Amino acid sequence: MKRLFYFIAILFTVIISSCSSASKIHDHSLSRNRNVCKKLNGKVLIYVIFVNTKAGPKWNDTTIRSTLDLYRDAANWTEQQAKKNNIKLTIQIKSPIPNNPVESDFPVKNFSSMPLFEKNILKKLNEWTNGVVKKIGGNMSDKKENDSLPSVINPKDAERLVARLRNQYNTESVALFFATNHTSDNEIGITLNTIDNDNIECVINSYKSSSIIAYELLSLFGAEKLFYSKYGHSKKYAEFAAKEFPDDLMIDPFRDLNGANVSQFTKYLIGWSDEIDKQYFRLFKY
Repeated sequence: MKRLFYFIAILFTVIISSCSSASKIHDHSLSRNRNVCKKLNGKVLIYVIFVNTKAGPKWNDTTIRSTLDLYRDAANWTEQQAKKNNIKLTIQIKSPIPNNPVESDFPVKNFSSMPLFEKNILKKLNEWTNGVVKKIGGNMSDKKENDSLPSVINPKDAERLVARLRNQYNTESVALFFATNHTSDNEIGITLNTIDNDNIECVINSYKSSSIIAYELLSLFGAEKLFYSKYGHSKKYAEFAAKEFPDDLMIDPFRDLNGANVSQFTKYLIGWSDEIDKQYFRLFKY
């Protein structure tokens, strides 16, 4: 049931944030080389902000450490996949210091009934992430001389935070994750703003799963889901993708990472190859 909820109610929502109506053709090739996370190579920073909401028990040192271990597992798998494809990739994982979770109740209570392509919902989610960043900004008072936004002393939104982190960790690619404390019967995994440049792309995640974290990381860099969705990809689309790329993580984010890989299609979207067979063009749109 949890897997079904994730597939139907979550991942088919705000990842297509630039679209305004269900009747529109969605072209996911537009997410390639776009926003903050362009190509998945070189130095990449995963920045995890832990958030206490009213949806579950509060984070503590033990749960934070165990969750960061899952992020490390996801990063290790991604680095291994890059190495197999002769791509240089080094992933750092950092959190705000001191690592005190932010208190911020989640703005959407029931994702199972959330309408697709709803701009109001997307607006609420972006306001929420910016509000969380503003709360941690006060602890980031040491100004960096080469900050690309010179006035950034204590970041007040996601854009300013990413600008600061780029200079602090000497990287162009910042994968921003908001780790919430939702319980297992109400877990969420949302990838925001991957197709537009109006807001910083990021992930809101409560799943304690290295495979889902790796899936979301690939999504930030342009990878596209390849499974059936009631509100998105058709069964014909999903069947074709599964036949062509049976082991691609984007087919099933719940699969064991040890048996997953990155297919030709996903390699193209995340910048690991510059060409793709024409027969896969059909997977760009639905």
